[in-house]
Amino acid sequence: DGGKTDRIFPTSVIQSPSIGNPFKRKFWMRPSECHCVDNAEVTTDDYFLSKMSENWECKPNLPDSKFSWDAMPDLGIDENIHLFLGVLSYMSPSSLNATLQNWKQYLFPSTALEEIYIQLNKRSPMDDEVMNQNIHEIPFNVTIMGTSDENLHPGRAISRFCRAAEQKTGRSDNLLMFLEKDWNIRSDIDNNAFSDAVQSAKILSQRGVPYIRLTEPVNPGGWPCVAENYKWLCNIARKHRYTNLPSILRCDWFLKNLEPFALWDDSSLFGCRNGFREKRYIDWEEMMQDGRVAWSETNWVLASSPYSFFYHSE
Repeated sequence: DGGKTDRIFPTSVIQSPSIGNPFKRKFWMRPSECHCVDNAEVTTDDYFLSKMSENWECKPNLPDSKFSWDAMPDLGIDENIHLFLGVLSYMSPSSLNATLQNWKQYLFPSTALEEIYIQLNKRSPMDDEVMNQNIHEIPFNVTIMGTSDENLHPGRAISRFCRAAEQKTGRSDNLLMFLEKDWNIRSDIDNNAFSDAVQSAKILSQRGVPYIRLTEPVNPGGWPCVAENYKWLCNIARKHRYTNLPSILRCDWFLKNLEPFALWDDSSLFGCRNGFREKRYIDWEEMMQDGRVAWSETNWVLASSPYSFFYHSE
């Protein structure tokens, strides 16, 4: 546990470029300050850890070592990973306007975003008017997408946002916070709590969790997974349904594994829920959870917040 320090220093690790990682990387370490808890009852299922005793120690360090065995850096974490916001709106300029008021007060001050993408499905002059009224009060660059004819489902929208993020950064490992236009952030939650959760999600996304929900779990079960002292509840895809609820996802994971399904265009994908067939609109959420695509039979690890940061408001 413990806190963090502002001291950073270089490690000896320099990673050459590769196809998957086109940039040369030099690693720096910010040491953690951990403290032992007296009389703590700690158990483990790990065979080797179970053999350790209180007499086991690796101190003092060997003379030629710059690091301590019990404070090794996590070299897989990039603190400068880019976070984008992607917003999907459909023919609801008044709802979009109300949500932007909420975000300007509670979301934007607590979140460092690289850029904001807003997809206006069935874009109208009223949509443009709402954006013109608000865009100068948004502290990040905003790119407005969509036409009067387009009606992208969430999968197609996420695909567009992630590809735009790649063009912006020249990297594939970008993060996308995905929100539909009617999700407001709760005013009763401290801004620092949300900021801490977002920072934790950045770390967690680099530890094997490509999809992080900013709401409570839908299905029970799972296990606690902690990053930066924020405790999430993790599960696997086949035990937890997919939803279009507020989330943060890895763009490289989405583009490799789910974009092909987002590009699939067939009337069978309209599903059976009311209104989708009439509008000829692909039901992305139902596709993802009824076995039609690679979700319900896979072992992707996802995380959910212990409480919801957003509430739905039309």
